[in-house]
Amino acid sequence: MSVSESLPERVREDIGTIKSSHYNDVNLLTALDRTANALRNAHYRLLVGEMAIASALTQILSRCVKDGETRHSAQVGRVVANLVADCDPNRDLMVGAGYISAVIEMLGSHPSLDCARPLVASLLNLTMNDHDAALNQLADWTAITSLLEIGHENADDMLAQWSADITTKVVEKHSEALAKSVDSAVWDVLLRPMHCFIPPFKDDLAESTIFILRAACEILELLPIYVLRYPPIDVLTNFVERGDVPKWDADGEEDPAKLLSDAKEATITALSEMASGLDEDNTLWEVMRAWLSLSDREDLTICALLCYGNYAQDNAKAESLVQGTNAIMEDVLSLLIATTPAKVQHALFGMLRNLSISPSNKKYIGDHAVIERVVSMRPWVDERDLVGSVQGGAIGLIKNLCRDNGANAKRFLGTDQTSLLALMTRTDDQALRFEATRIYVNVIRSLSQQGEVAKVNDQVIGYLSEMIRLGHQLPVLINEGIIALTLISTFTPAKASLVAAVLEDKKTGDGPDSALDVLRSLMQSSSEDTQGIRENCKVLAEQLTLLLSDNSAKPIISGLINA
Repeated sequence: MSVSESLPERVREDIGTIKSSHYNDVNLLTALDRTANALRNAHYRLLVGEMAIASALTQILSRCVKDGETRHSAQVGRVVANLVADCDPNRDLMVGAGYISAVIEMLGSHPSLDCARPLVASLLNLTMNDHDAALNQLADWTAITSLLEIGHENADDMLAQWSADITTKVVEKHSEALAKSVDSAVWDVLLRPMHCFIPPFKDDLAESTIFILRAACEILELLPIYVLRYPPIDVLTNFVERGDVPKWDADGEEDPAKLLSDAKEATITALSEMASGLDEDNTLWEVMRAWLSLSDREDLTICALLCYGNYAQDNAKAESLVQGTNAIMEDVLSLLIATTPAKVQHALFGMLRNLSISPSNKKYIGDHAVIERVVSMRPWVDERDLVGSVQGGAIGLIKNLCRDNGANAKRFLGTDQTSLLALMTRTDDQALRFEATRIYVNVIRSLSQQGEVAKVNDQVIGYLSEMIRLGHQLPVLINEGIIALTLISTFTPAKASLVAAVLEDKKTGDGPDSALDVLRSLMQSSSEDTQGIRENCKVLAEQLTLLLSDNSAKPIISGLINA
């Protein structure tokens, strides 16, 4: 039986009509309608696709573009939407026939809702499962802006959502290439929805427009800003600060306020990315300075912190924010209190970490009691376990402040570390525990550089050993653990037996049985990548062997030297 004979006779006849008729034929419209209905049956799709219908459908649509015929173009859209649903072979056929270009041309010249909805639905189904060929053909600003404008101009929720989904998917895949061809016309389309949502609102503002707003803002976020000619920043800041939604009847499936919030978050991300490439005299900083001091707009404060954090790309920029004429530290220090909202704390700690990369800033920030202020905010108590990003942010900041700075290391050791050590005990987040342990690595190393003893809790020695044992796939962690334990043994000889004991301690569960097993395996390796770590391991073994005296662990540790 041939392919065509596997289909019902009526379907075969309709496909024949589609392939041979001009759309003035009264039978063609009926044939398209019946074929679209028949293709709801998934079993027919491959069979119909094999009957060379793709080029016929594309030719009909191309004629509709020329003559402005919307009835037939709508039916073509219905046929294709069903033909390609969950069917990659048919997607390939339609893309290969040039169908997508015909759709974009039709939408650009005849954007009426009656044909736009089925045509955009067909594009949505073509791009399902991230179909590469379809996404590639749509990776053009003419296609993207046409879809956004169709969604904007027609008060139809589904059409707007489909247009938004397609365009964001295309930009996500092709952001680098698209960024290089952005021009003023593209910015006009992307920024247009922002203007619509700044009061006072127009009476005819459709609720569906909120989907296009979110898509435009997400596209802005997806584009690699560093290769773009910046858009009018005042439009973005005005939208973030003043953007709102009208009091629409709440009959939609999605909350407009939530969609607006999503759009603003995407715009804030885009602004923060732009900030890294701006000059210090850009007007953005006047706005950010004002937002930083606000107490009633969490979103604006977060935006300012993110922008300043990304601006501090080098020591000179970072130092200008901390010690220069445009310093922001007074406002920053006022946020270092326990009542600051968790999201603001996360952004605040991240910005301060970036600012503290500069050695002189590290000293300045330490001298202004930032370490003590952070600890007093109690970020590591168990009540804050639900905001792990804040806990990790505080750890990352203090870890950085204590690196190569003995004064800050002393400041940290002078704080109450009880809640941090308790977090390290109870957390299931191994990465968080490692980062907390690395605070102590930096403290120990910084003080040893000054010839001073780091008086750390015995628990810390155990965590350093655990970092060696469980960090066996991350050489940098093993090396830091080895160095820290060596320095503890050197500056506090009485701790040598404890160091040996924790290295030997057998553990159950994931990972090697003990840190000693990791070190033994490391010493038996001949990899050049770990040569430096092996040398440090040998130093640790020699130091412990010297200090252990008649301790029973001495032969085991000394065995590492010649392993």
